[in-house]
Parts: sequence; C-alpha cells; structure tokens
Amino acid sequence: MADQPLNAMMVEEEKKIALRVETNDGSVKGFVKPEGLKKAMEATAEGGSSWRTLKELIREIQIAAYP
Repeated sequence: MADQPLNAMMVEEEKKIALRVETNDGSVKGFVKPEGLKKAMEATAEGGSSWRTLKELIREIQIAAYP
C-alpha cells in the first residue's frame, strides 16, 4: 500500500493513462462520488480521453514492435 499513491500519481499525471476518482469522504476506502463515476465512464467511452490515450499507447507499442 505504501507505493500506491506514487503509482496512482504516475499513471494519472505523468503517463496520462488513468483518471483519479474522488470519494465522498476523501479516503481511499470511501464511496465514489457520482460526478467522479460519470467522469470516469465518459473518459473510458469510445472517443473519451482515456480511450484515446489507450489507443495512442497501443499504436506506439505497435510502431516500436514493428518499425
């Protein structure tokens, strides 16, 4: 658990392949806010920010594997 905040920051802020979802009480074990869940669902839907980023990552891997 000690490295989880660092991992979360890396995939969200540096790699831009994740979305941090806030909880009602601000803890890691709290319930997800409805607004955050809606935002996450929009991001992962076709054309959303996470969808586009994942598609770009796949493209980069394909280019690296088959130059």
